Amino acid sequence: MTRTLLAIILLPLAFVVGCGDPTECESEDCTGNTDCVGADCGDDDDTGPGPDEFSATLRSVAPYGWVGDHRIEMIEPEEEDLPPICTDTNECDRELTSVGNYRVNLQGDTWDCVPQVQLVDVNDLDLTVAVSDAWLGEGACGLAPEGEDGGWEVYTDVADQVWIHIDNDGAVVTGDTFFYEDDEYLLEGTITLLEESFQVYFHRVVETGETERTLNIPLED
Repeated sequence: MTRTLLAIILLPLAFVVGCGDPTECESEDCTGNTDCVGADCGDDDDTGPGPDEFSATLRSVAPYGWVGDHRIEMIEPEEEDLPPICTDTNECDRELTSVGNYRVNLQGDTWDCVPQVQLVDVNDLDLTVAVSDAWLGEGACGLAPEGEDGGWEVYTDVADQVWIHIDNDGAVVTGDTFFYEDDEYLLEGTITLLEESFQVYFHRVVETGETERTLNIPLED
């Protein structure tokens, strides 16, 4: 009788000393203790990388075999005045330690591209994420002549797409070709990169007439 009563008294006491609150994980009390039923003792439920464990590679590949400068920067928080991480190359890797949205900028001496945004998330852990096909889209990258020939002014700029402007009319550049058409004008043509100049052939149709011409635009020093 006495032994039975003593066992009944000691059983809940052992529970209190050995486990504490069964709904809370006490590292010394619960670890390896099967009596802590329902306690959250840090079982490996979360298999994702910790804040200091993420790694991935973001790879920028310039289109058409071109070589130039690559900048890869995180959008938030914004990285100010980031110098090119690769120069005069077709391909560039940046090792990442954080998930997020990254802006990839490409530019060469004779060509320009629209910056691209690439999301890198936890699914990319230990992988290489390549930004390459995006540069092949319409107006994403193009040769960029700038200068004058015979009174015809030519320059290129980047907005939502790469645009070439000849006289007062513009067209979207994709690689070495350009095209634009609306109710006011048609402008189309090709750009050829020579050793010391761009050769710009264009065909333009406006209300007052039609022009077909080839311009030679010297390369900038």
